[in-house]
Amino acid sequence: MHRQFSHFLISFLAVTCLGLSSVLQACDNGFAIISGRTNYPPLTWREGDTLDGGLVQLAKNLFLEVDIEASSDEGGPWKRILLRAQRGEIDLLLGIRRTKEREKYLIFIEPPVAPAVQSIFVHKDRDFKYKNWDDLKGKTGNITLGAQFGKEFDTYSRNNLDIERSETPEQIFKKLVLNRVDYMLGPLATTILFLEKEELSFDIINKNIPLTVINEYFAIPRNSPCARYAEYIGEGLRKVTSGEEMDRILETNFMIWFDQKGISEDLKY
Repeated sequence: MHRQFSHFLISFLAVTCLGLSSVLQACDNGFAIISGRTNYPPLTWREGDTLDGGLVQLAKNLFLEVDIEASSDEGGPWKRILLRAQRGEIDLLLGIRRTKEREKYLIFIEPPVAPAVQSIFVHKDRDFKYKNWDDLKGKTGNITLGAQFGKEFDTYSRNNLDIERSETPEQIFKKLVLNRVDYMLGPLATTILFLEKEELSFDIINKNIPLTVINEYFAIPRNSPCARYAEYIGEGLRKVTSGEEMDRILETNFMIWFDQKGISEDLKY
């Protein structure tokens, strides 16, 4: 019994020390781990066992200029990604929204990489009038897990609205098609891409009145050695976002994602 416990303890300490060592060596050994959402094209999306997208390429290029090789992980559930960032297992988060709670463990790099218009989507056969948030009362909405729409709306929705959560946009589309929810909330550009890809753009439409506009950021965990490059990355972002380069990056990655992704089988009808 004691011998088994000793073996377990030795194994546990070895794994723990290995993980701690990799964290402490981040950026110090010329490598960095970057992560983001798996379903947020053209900013980030999962491709096999890694992430791809416009923000992935941009981050890698910025790190290369200081001789650091950045590798993107496979992403995963958003809450797990945030937890890994708190533990120091990720060196740069891509396309994250700023909140007071997240500022406790993340350095948000200015300027933001892109403004994200959040919109309301409905099935064309069950459309309804919308002028303001109050018009969503009495209806059932759907968002992806971990999605946030700004402090003001998030507080309002908790107190006034009935909103379900699903893992992927495709799951929400299916609910709209089957009349299980009345509307969905999501980033305008990304949701339109998914609708085009799933051949649902004629059935599911957006209300053309922004729900909110939220900035997307790069953020470095405060406990990462890469934090010393925050100011430099910010300078690089200013150069990219001040002209037309960011638009070119996003347009190019839109075409890459659109050409690679197939139509979900359960949405064909």
